Amino acid sequence: MIKLGAYLIYGEESPIDRLRIVKNVGFDQICFGIETLELSNTSGITPDVCANIGLEIQHLHLTGSKTNLLWSEGVDGDAIADRFCRQIEECRQWGIKRGVLHALYSRNPEPAPIGEVGLSRFKKIAEAAEKNEVILALENSILDEYFCYLLDNIKSDYFKVCYDSGHHHAFGRNIDILARYGDRLAATHLHDNDGARDIHMMPLDGTMDWEEVGRKLSKCPYAHESLVAELGGKTYCQMKDMTAAEIEAVFACAPANVDGLMRFTDGKFSVYDGMSYEEKFARLYQKMRCFADRIEAAE
Repeated sequence: MIKLGAYLIYGEESPIDRLRIVKNVGFDQICFGIETLELSNTSGITPDVCANIGLEIQHLHLTGSKTNLLWSEGVDGDAIADRFCRQIEECRQWGIKRGVLHALYSRNPEPAPIGEVGLSRFKKIAEAAEKNEVILALENSILDEYFCYLLDNIKSDYFKVCYDSGHHHAFGRNIDILARYGDRLAATHLHDNDGARDIHMMPLDGTMDWEEVGRKLSKCPYAHESLVAELGGKTYCQMKDMTAAEIEAVFACAPANVDGLMRFTDGKFSVYDGMSYEEKFARLYQKMRCFADRIEAAE
């Protein structure tokens, strides 16, 4: 059976109680940003705590801040590359076999052009992954030409792919990522949106064509081992210059709306508002199990 995982999100409960909820609703795996373990003296979360609760850490998301500098000449970009190399070593020290990072983090500041500067730094990062035997999964986000350039030019058993469904739907539908790189899949970030914004709704709750995503993932060997959801922590999203009726029309057929979980006002909507942490993750698990069953049925 496919293992299912999720990112830990903010809640009123303590971090440890949130981990227990994630486990109790059915999940096998947990993920978070690497800062959670680096600051474990305040969160109380450690690899041993996760293991004792019964959750495997599927991957850690390496720090995204200032990733764009990797493409620019200068010591600032060198420092970001060194940060990633250090965090990869930390993964090894914690016994965690996978890390996720971006080719770019945002459009602001505008990244330097694709070229040897960025490629050489990512090669250094990939070499650190090989040295520490930590699989590094590059996540599609904005401007997929950077993502594709790195994957086409760095060939390593430790430099693979994290498929982010929400980013693909919102930013990069012109590239068939799973058809092109599915054999290198090593992690997933499954979430949904309206096709234009990175909302991080639950999978199968927005406007994505999950039948198509399922067909493509079913052809990826790693998708038959593990699937991870990346639910957002916020319950609202701004859609400025749109009326409540216009926003509702975008989500008219979205399952979250059909199930009465969305509220619309001029310039904004909310989703899952008022649901408890346990209710959210119980619904998320049900969505993920339904999707995993489709993939297993396609074998």
